[in-house]
Amino acid sequence: MSTPGRVCPVRYRYGPGAIAGALERPAETLYVVGGLYGNPEAMDTVEAMARAEPGPVSLCFNGDFNWFNVDDANFRAINERVLRHDAILGNVEAELCEDSDAAGCGCAYPDSVDTLVVEHSNQIHARLKRTAVHHPDLLSRLRELPMVARYGIGAVRVGVVHGDAESLAGWRERATWFSSILSACSVRAGASIKSQYRSRIRRLTLKSSDLCLVSRARVVPATKRSKTWR
Repeated sequence: MSTPGRVCPVRYRYGPGAIAGALERPAETLYVVGGLYGNPEAMDTVEAMARAEPGPVSLCFNGDFNWFNVDDANFRAINERVLRHDAILGNVEAELCEDSDAAGCGCAYPDSVDTLVVEHSNQIHARLKRTAVHHPDLLSRLRELPMVARYGIGAVRVGVVHGDAESLAGWRERATWFSSILSACSVRAGASIKSQYRSRIRRLTLKSSDLCLVSRARVVPATKRSKTWR
C-alpha cells in the first residue's frame, strides 16, 4: 500500500540483528519515554521524576517526541530538551528529515485505522514539517539519531525501539512473536510504544528477578521504588 500515512518505507527496516548489535549503554535506572508528542508539561514531569530518584537516571526518548509543538519556539524548546538525553527516531522525526512527503506522517497505519485518522495525522505532520525547516541545526541532529537503543541494567539487557523489532513503524501484535523476537534481539526486555503491549503490559517483572519493565515509561531495578504511568 502506497497511501501516505499507511506506507512503511523500506528505509524503516532494521531487523532484530540491529538491536542485538547495538552499542550497550550501562544504566542504573532507565526511563523509556514514549510519545511525548511535543508536550512541555509532560517533559517537565518526566524531568522532575528523574530528579526525585535517589540515584543516577538515564532518559531515553523512543521517538515521536515531536507532534503538537508546531510553533517555532516550542519546536526548538522540545527538541533541545530531549536531545540533552538519549533518543531514538520515531516515524515523526524520520519524516521531518525527509524532503519527500510520500510517506506522510510515517505511521504506516494498518487498514483497521480509520481513513480520517490517517488524513488528520498527515495534516498535523505537514504543519509540523513546515516549522521544522526553520531549524536546520535541529534537523541535522535528528538525522543522526539511531532507530534502536540497547541498555544494560545489572545483568539484564534491554532493547528500545519505536515500532517493533523489525521496523520503525512496525505494528506486530502477536504474543508468540513478541517472546521469540526478544531472543533474536539478544535482550530479555523490550520497550516499544506502538504495539498492543502498550496497553497490556504496564509492568512486567522478569522471573530472573532484577528488572521491571514499564511500557511507555521506564525500566528500573526491582529493588528501587517503581511507579507505573497510566
